[in-house]
Amino acid sequence: MGRPKKIKETVEEDFNDPVQQYFYESGESIGSKYGKEYVSSGAEEDDNLKYLYMPDLFIQWSLGRAGFALGRVMQIMGFEGAGKTSLALWIANQCMKAGGIAAMIETEQAASTEHIKNYLDDPKMFRIFHPESIEDALSMTLDQLNLFLKIDPEGKIPKVLILDSLAGATDQRAIKDEDNFVQGRVGGSAKVIKDATNLIKGKLKETNTLWIVLNQGRDRLETGFAAMRPEIDKIIGSGGRAIPFAATYWVVLKKNAATKEGGEKNGFKVKGTWVKNKLRQPFQEFSYCVKWGQSFDFVETTTNMLAVANIRGFTEMKGGKFYSDELGITKESAMTAEEFYKFAHSPEQITKFQEELDIIQPVVEEFRTKAQLVFGPYPADGFFGKAQFKEFDGVLAMYHDQGLIPFKYIAFETGVNFTAGLPIIRTSPDHGTAYDIAGKNEADPNSFLHAFFLAIELVKNRMQA
Repeated sequence: MGRPKKIKETVEEDFNDPVQQYFYESGESIGSKYGKEYVSSGAEEDDNLKYLYMPDLFIQWSLGRAGFALGRVMQIMGFEGAGKTSLALWIANQCMKAGGIAAMIETEQAASTEHIKNYLDDPKMFRIFHPESIEDALSMTLDQLNLFLKIDPEGKIPKVLILDSLAGATDQRAIKDEDNFVQGRVGGSAKVIKDATNLIKGKLKETNTLWIVLNQGRDRLETGFAAMRPEIDKIIGSGGRAIPFAATYWVVLKKNAATKEGGEKNGFKVKGTWVKNKLRQPFQEFSYCVKWGQSFDFVETTTNMLAVANIRGFTEMKGGKFYSDELGITKESAMTAEEFYKFAHSPEQITKFQEELDIIQPVVEEFRTKAQLVFGPYPADGFFGKAQFKEFDGVLAMYHDQGLIPFKYIAFETGVNFTAGLPIIRTSPDHGTAYDIAGKNEADPNSFLHAFFLAIELVKNRMQA
């Protein structure tokens, strides 16, 4: 913790409102005693966060930000072979590419140079430590954080520190008393982890360090309910609840179908679900491909996501090519998936695809700070396809077709088209004019009746306003 800063004396304000008085005096009293950096408002809480940029739009969208907040805890959980270490190394590489420091405390004694080279551009500058116990691993973690404070006291550069893993570490009692270590161990390791985590958390923010803790998943056999998300709700890890509780991010990785090239298997797909995300809404998903002997491949999964969501008008044609009239890419000049991915992630274009991150999501967050029950944004395909819309009273679609197509499908005979903000009341049947069947005694009057009665209700509401 930093030293308290001296605060200049200020003239005491005269308040008539006790709420305003509390807000003012609480800030002054705590600020003068501990320092202004120890005081903020709810609207300012995230203002000083620094982020480690992630170069893939799918991951950015799932996070609701362009990267991970530094000074926080991330837990990566999954079953064996899901790629937990690979994801941690990939994030570490982004940190090193940004001019930062990355290191790993490896308890499983399973690291390999060949695997590390797949994900790190400069493995020679990636420090690895090999503790014998969970106590040593956590002590090494604190040592590195203290060293970070020494060499970068102002936290100017990003840092990633990986603990791989909780499940692979044992405690000192198991090492010192191999014959009797099973006896009296209930809660032992969990308590050690809890106490150490409380110390570590305080140093993460000071050093701008993202602490990534890997944990082996196992089935929750005692689950006595029908899990809504079986791959998530029925999975638990080792080491107690300290890490999940402290985590800003908690992702569960699931290994999916194999990928092929030339008819031969060359890797597999991974789906990640953010079980916990304190900075945005949880349970958002992302996907990528793990290519054996290579790093991650985001081309297929990310381009598919962007095309399905129809962001910036991008549409997939037959043959796996993409076009966007909005951005001047015609069907005649359609791009391959690789070309599309490079185009979308180019410095000139990526900001356009980050509209939801930079514009829409901040608006949603602003409503939340005002205690409004507003959620989102959601990808249109999953939101309507999985019937998530049934959980809400109203839906605001950012793009015409994202809302109108599913609306007509769901409520074709009862839906009403209403134009708000006009000096007159304007409603119409959802199906439109239907001139092609006018006078043929074929039209269903239900949609017209719904439009008519809604107009009456709107008139009454305006007269009462």
